[in-house]
Amino acid sequence: MANWMQDITAFLSLDKAEREKWEKYQKAGGTLSLDAWERRGKPTTLQPFEMPLPSTSKPSTTGIPTKGTPAERIAAGLEAKKKPEQTMEERLTEMMRQAEEKSQARGQARWDIPIPGGAKEGEVTEGIAGDKGIWYRDPETGYPFWSSMTEPPEQKKELPTGYFASYGEANTAAPEGYVPIQTPDGWRLERQDPTTQPGYISPYQQETLKQQRQSASAEQAYNQDYLNYLQQTQEAQAAAQKEAQLASLRANPASWLEYASLAGETPVVQPWMLPLSPQDYGWTAGQTGLPGYSPTGKDMNLMELTKPSSQLWSRMAPSARGQYTGYETARTGQTAEDVNWRQWQGAAPSGSFSGLTRLR
Repeated sequence: MANWMQDITAFLSLDKAEREKWEKYQKAGGTLSLDAWERRGKPTTLQPFEMPLPSTSKPSTTGIPTKGTPAERIAAGLEAKKKPEQTMEERLTEMMRQAEEKSQARGQARWDIPIPGGAKEGEVTEGIAGDKGIWYRDPETGYPFWSSMTEPPEQKKELPTGYFASYGEANTAAPEGYVPIQTPDGWRLERQDPTTQPGYISPYQQETLKQQRQSASAEQAYNQDYLNYLQQTQEAQAAAQKEAQLASLRANPASWLEYASLAGETPVVQPWMLPLSPQDYGWTAGQTGLPGYSPTGKDMNLMELTKPSSQLWSRMAPSARGQYTGYETARTGQTAEDVNWRQWQGAAPSGSFSGLTRLR
């Protein structure tokens, strides 16, 4: 009772297209219940496991019973026509009842079908294809079904001569100039024309590229040698120019500080500076570095010396005078001419002036 009531509920939930499928399936002699029919994918024809029993009587197409005497059949037919037409619910109930009866009647017959190979239901065994699995019976029809648990063993395929089972085998066996090609029968080797392959370089092109590389290498070496020559020439010219400038400065005592700056030397206190320096300076000629001197020749802070007297100036050597002039030029920024002019301004008159004379 519960099964066909569930079928009625399920039938009412079907749409029009699904109801038409169910009715078509029922007319074809289907034995599944509505729930089992839905689980099977809602077929419209009989399933392979459905084996309909042969009918013993022809269905009536006129609504008149086929059994009994003619008078009884006519009376029964007239009585049936007097009955009121069934409602939709009554038709559905009758339909479900008939379907349930068919399912039970034909499902019982399936329980007698033996499992192939004499296997037992639920026992792990080997299938026809060599895979492992179990046989089980449909809970409604009793028809035996096979459920595989493993993949069937792969059948080793006999390959034609010259073919390989995998790319690796074909590639390993391939001689130079041959490549593996996959075909429906397996992997075979095919010779490739190198001149048709992408990136192929002919011998003529290889020789041309070689000559171009050699030419480019030679040109690069020449450019490097020429660059080195220019650099050496410039360095030699700069050294010669510096040497000439040093010689010019060395010849001019007044440029002794410029010479030291260009030559990278540190000037020291000169002997002529001692009489002109205060005693608290504590200088030593030839040993003490020149105080306030800057190697760059700029921003120097040289000590102020006492102006030489005329007697001292007359006793100083020309080179010492030149060095004094250069020292003052570096300290005050005066030119050499201005330094010498100021020095001679404090000198005593020369003997060329005879003085005043008395004339009558």
